[in-house]
Amino acid sequence: MKNLSLYLKKFSLLAPKRKIVKEKLNETLLSLSIPSKSIEIKYKNGLVYISGSSIIKNEIAIKKKKVLEELNNKLKNSKLTVSDIL
Repeated sequence: MKNLSLYLKKFSLLAPKRKIVKEKLNETLLSLSIPSKSIEIKYKNGLVYISGSSIIKNEIAIKKKKVLEELNNKLKNSKLTVSDIL
């Protein structure tokens, strides 16, 4: 049983991908002076879906390339990538 408990322990340390992407995207938006409190962020299969304020969504669309670059740089350690923001 000792081997099984050691094996299962490594899975308890994994953080959910969605949570990591949401946190890093919020950090990225704050660094670019884009407010993120009035939007909802969902992550699925390498894509980020944003719903909420159209003003903020438009601002993200304008700075999309920069947001994706910074977000993927922050996600390097967790081995996740975001290919697009919709």
